[in-house]
Amino acid sequence: MQGRFLGWMAAVEGWGFFGLRVRASDVGVTDALKERQRRMDRLRESRIQAETLRAFVTRYRKVDRARLQAQGWLGALAPKPGGAMIGAAHRSEAGERILEEAKDMLFALLLGDISCGVNLERTKQEAFALRVPREKTQVLECLGLRMEAASDSREDDVVLQVGFEETEDGVVRQGIDMALRLINLLELNQESALTA
Repeated sequence: MQGRFLGWMAAVEGWGFFGLRVRASDVGVTDALKERQRRMDRLRESRIQAETLRAFVTRYRKVDRARLQAQGWLGALAPKPGGAMIGAAHRSEAGERILEEAKDMLFALLLGDISCGVNLERTKQEAFALRVPREKTQVLECLGLRMEAASDSREDDVVLQVGFEETEDGVVRQGIDMALRLINLLELNQESALTA
């Protein structure tokens, strides 16, 4: 398991442990390190297992923009899909908690192992492509995913090829898809799906 986790570190940049270049004067990196530590602490408390992951997917299965707004989790004046990113001013406290949970879950499923409370019986390698507009990549980079320019530098999108270890029943991919969907609905605000 440790070999898998360290293998992911090649795609992680900016976090302090795991070979990060950190300057004491870099306040942004220090903030990122603190946020990463808070995320790791939350994951350890959550103890992500197959049942936890299935419950996450089930809990948000019917959530769409209309439901987020009806519940008051997303403001009616939030930017229209495909427009600007959705800022914190357009989310309620509950909306903020859902977004944090989605980001924590995405981090856990892509980069987590037993050391941060993720205990899944992963049996096979899977991959997908994640496409995000260049101006919105900071949302995923703050999770430790380094976005690289698409092969056609004229494009406005960047693409990340993401490899992950899956369970026999495919619940990890379901969790990844749900987490990305929530992050999109509550922050990225793209009209189309992020994965290909």
